[in-house]
Amino acid sequence: MDDDVLISDSVAILTYLSDKHKSFTEEAGSIERAKQDSITFRILDEFEALIWVAAKHSYVFSDEKKVPDIINVLKWEFANNQEKFITEFPLRKNVCGEKFLIPDIVLGHCLVWAESMNFSICEELIEYSNRLKERPAYQKAYALR
Repeated sequence: MDDDVLISDSVAILTYLSDKHKSFTEEAGSIERAKQDSITFRILDEFEALIWVAAKHSYVFSDEKKVPDIINVLKWEFANNQEKFITEFPLRKNVCGEKFLIPDIVLGHCLVWAESMNFSICEELIEYSNRLKERPAYQKAYALR
């Protein structure tokens, strides 16, 4: 909520706050920002969407709407997407290189959620997630849960 305006999508909120405070993002209108946004949207498409559908079929939908067999397909696709992702983005430090940006926040969230949903996570992404969890800001936020 900002000036009586409600923004409900988590990535829209992250982007708005990052732009407003000029942190965790590249400059709007720059090619670096376009690359950052393309990575963010890819994480949403290839990881978050799969976990969200699995969650709906695990604990969100009523029993008559659940299709439990879909979860194994989602886990398979999640595993395949990891291989492609780490090939393109080696994750030596952060998703976009040296800077910690919105895609790191989104990917970190997805990996924690995937872990809680018993999705298999490759070693490179486990190491990346563990590095994120060592960040003081992550630890402060986690303590608030």
